[in-house]
Amino acid sequence: MKMKNKILVAIVAIVLVVILAGAGYYVLADNNDDDSKETITVGYCNKVCYESFMIAEENGYFNGLDVNIEAKIIPGGGTDVSSALLKGEVDLAAMGDTPAVQNLNTTDKTSIVCRYGYSESMHVFVARPNSGIDVDDLSTVEGKTIGVQQGSSTEGALLDWMNVNHIDTNKVTWKYLKPNVQVEALSKGDVDMIASSQPNPQKALHLEGTYVVGTSEGLGNYYPLILCGSNSVISEKADAVNAVVDALKKASDFMKDNHEKAAEIAANKIGWAVDDELYCMQQITWEVGFTQEIDVKSLEKTAQVLRDNGQDISKDLNFVERSIMKP
Repeated sequence: MKMKNKILVAIVAIVLVVILAGAGYYVLADNNDDDSKETITVGYCNKVCYESFMIAEENGYFNGLDVNIEAKIIPGGGTDVSSALLKGEVDLAAMGDTPAVQNLNTTDKTSIVCRYGYSESMHVFVARPNSGIDVDDLSTVEGKTIGVQQGSSTEGALLDWMNVNHIDTNKVTWKYLKPNVQVEALSKGDVDMIASSQPNPQKALHLEGTYVVGTSEGLGNYYPLILCGSNSVISEKADAVNAVVDALKKASDFMKDNHEKAAEIAANKIGWAVDDELYCMQQITWEVGFTQEIDVKSLEKTAQVLRDNGQDISKDLNFVERSIMKP
């Protein structure tokens, strides 16, 4: 009997060893599979104009794929995300039209992946009470102090708006401010007017006595929201790049079909009212693509506005050649 028990114990022990070894093998195999996935880092800001990325992350469109997509929130605005791309801190970077033009002009090592949104009324110019700016006489902007983020898409739109309305850009005081301090600067009277994309204009308009001086609407520019990427990453990690684009498409579809839920998700991430977020989101067409009419012409116009205002933007910059998604 004792011999039979010993044999039975030995058999059980062997079976357990085999099972555990097998389990251990599969755990290792699973870990190796995760480690072997391509990883791509996507940089964007935690503010309006970047909702596609917030929705994609919240809804899991970046997860469960054959690639690892790491979302990296960059403080500031599109110029800061562009800088992160140039420094190699991210592989893909979301930004407005002006930072995109400046990025592509700075280096030949980046390209456009796609456009993920656009809006003619992207940028709004809000004045403080008693600023002395008369909306019926825009020459009164001259002599005033304007707060704007340097190198931003809004700065490009503001320059164009001033040129169109015959406002001398040399007769204003430029105060370059990060987006997160612009509304406070306006409320304190440090600036007479701020130029910004949402959410700042909406926040500023909640202050008593503030008013809209102008917007970017009607300037002949759709102000496309651009996803740029490192050429080496685009070439070496094509599947990962495509996975990001597919995730943005899913996010766009979700936003079109679920306005209020999308606004709730974005508002919670940004940290402001759902109603304000819903209003701002509805000002933008959320659509992935790259076309001659919406994107190429707009980027060319932005480049020319920057040249007209003294920036050294190459006339040889070809946005069709520098885009992997052809119009």
